[in-house]
Amino acid sequence: MSYDPEALKDVEQISRFACERSYYRPSDMSAKEKAFALDRDGEVSVFRIDDLAHLELWRIADEACQARGKPAIASLELAAASVRELGLTLAIDEPPVRHAAIRQWPSEDQRLKLQQRLADVCTVRLKPG
Repeated sequence: MSYDPEALKDVEQISRFACERSYYRPSDMSAKEKAFALDRDGEVSVFRIDDLAHLELWRIADEACQARGKPAIASLELAAASVRELGLTLAIDEPPVRHAAIRQWPSEDQRLKLQQRLADVCTVRLKPG
């Protein structure tokens, strides 16, 4: 699917870039719920990764993690539909280009369950090198 800056479709792949090893388990390459912890605005930052060449994906990941003062180490990938199926909002949030945000999280007890469910459907891809 080609990138459309005006519409984020359910079939698109999105990524939560891991800037910390605590976002996933190296033993079985599974994501942890911590990867989907809310930022100070009550959102989770993700990027739309369909049609990105390998080098472009990691360039965007590096830029996103540099904003947090850390290197990119992995891409935690899932379908946009996985977010929406849980009743969460996935909204285009540019700039930067391809940025989106997971919004409208419930109270803490329900939020932790949803964060784990998102982690459960992620594919973890380590940054080469």
